[in-house]
Amino acid sequence: YYDETEINRCVRFCENLTLVKEQVGQPLKLRPWQRSIIADAVGRKFTATKRRATRELFFFAPRKVGKSYLTSALALWFLLGEGKHGHQIIAAAKDRGQAGIIFDNLCTMIRAD
Repeated sequence: YYDETEINRCVRFCENLTLVKEQVGQPLKLRPWQRSIIADAVGRKFTATKRRATRELFFFAPRKVGKSYLTSALALWFLLGEGKHGHQIIAAAKDRGQAGIIFDNLCTMIRAD
């Protein structure tokens, strides 16, 4: 089942984050496809245990559609927003520079908020 309360908490958390590059200072506004990924990553739960069903998340999207912001926002959610401890967050990219974009976004978002 999908836990709408948890999905909405995560969406609110993400949309309260501040963008850090071209639209510096603007709040992150999630697109429908990003909300769908959040629903699968955060809200899909086992009925019997009410535990999150998704343990690993892979997604692919074309250039310049907000992958880095979504990845950064989800990483911050699992580190700070979910209220649980012990998460291991791994963001993979094709090269060190791409991975650095996500890390830089994370650091800047934390400093801005």
